[in-house]
Amino acid sequence: MQHENPIMQLRGVVKGFPNGTIALRGVDLEIEQGKVHGLLGANGAGKSTLIKVLSGAYWPTLGEIIWRGKPVIWDNPKNANDMGVATVHQHIPLVSTLSVLENVYLGETGFWRNSASIRQRFDELCRRLGYWVNPDAPVSSLSIGERQMVSIMKAVGTGADLIVMDEPTASPRKSANSSMRR
Repeated sequence: MQHENPIMQLRGVVKGFPNGTIALRGVDLEIEQGKVHGLLGANGAGKSTLIKVLSGAYWPTLGEIIWRGKPVIWDNPKNANDMGVATVHQHIPLVSTLSVLENVYLGETGFWRNSASIRQRFDELCRRLGYWVNPDAPVSSLSIGERQMVSIMKAVGTGADLIVMDEPTASPRKSANSSMRR
């Protein structure tokens, strides 16, 4: 059996912070394309920090990230996203005043908001995922679970080669006070 090269590797990754906290100590990791990988550990073990390194939100203090066989340094999440890494965060970063469709394709440029082609892409994405949500619904009207799915749709919709999920089902529930209008 032939072993393919991993899509991403971390070699000796260390992440330290100015206050002296060392959140990651010499992490080695190989991520193979087309496979699901799980990262387990106790609270405070550094899972979210590692995910931020994988997604470009943090850069490693030491060590190396290798993407498709080449060392990379991502200055920010957009750089990682542009290279094919999408992240679904624990706290859902959607714009509640925009529609589902607008949130899913928020990073795209041009005049696409009401185009037939973007709606066709949205319908295909829904078919691919086996999940449908009204593309015109404001995100503010969705349940937490629906918002989580929109966030996943957004990541898949980018065409990413690697989707990193940081506990997407752990989002806090809305409290009664947070849903009150002011």
